[in-house]
Amino acid sequence: MIDSCTVHNVDGTHTCDINTDPIPLHTFDCTPMQRTNTQRDKTQQHGRWSTLSFRGGMEIHVEGDILANDSSDYFTKRQGLVLALFGTPGALDLTNRKLGYLQIHFTGSTEDWKVDYTISAFTAALDGASPAYTSFAITFETWDAWWTGVTSGNKYFYS
Repeated sequence: MIDSCTVHNVDGTHTCDINTDPIPLHTFDCTPMQRTNTQRDKTQQHGRWSTLSFRGGMEIHVEGDILANDSSDYFTKRQGLVLALFGTPGALDLTNRKLGYLQIHFTGSTEDWKVDYTISAFTAALDGASPAYTSFAITFETWDAWWTGVTSGNKYFYS
């Protein structure tokens, strides 16, 4: 279903391919937020007066594993993912609101899709039983409710 998925940091130097053999994904959940209020009461009347419905940004939750041959290989792969997500420590770019963009290709799609992101949650607890393996979870937050085609610029809803 997902042919490729790459995390690109805003600095342009750090990327990480996920949904690969060393970093497979288990879960990909893309949830657009709805901006509507259905609880606004009608003034001096029975009933409610709902607002117009618009989509807000998306929450993209992914879960997967980092698989390595040994502790050293694991650390290299983990640092590659963390640098792609957050960039170089201490090199904060205060001119950008985004941390980077996520680029993905779905089976059957005619082009890659991308979306700018920030991150609201990241965890990758080290498993003491295996120094070359850990599971991770990332929640990307986007500002748009759609993905944008890399070559065409077309907008696409995933969900």
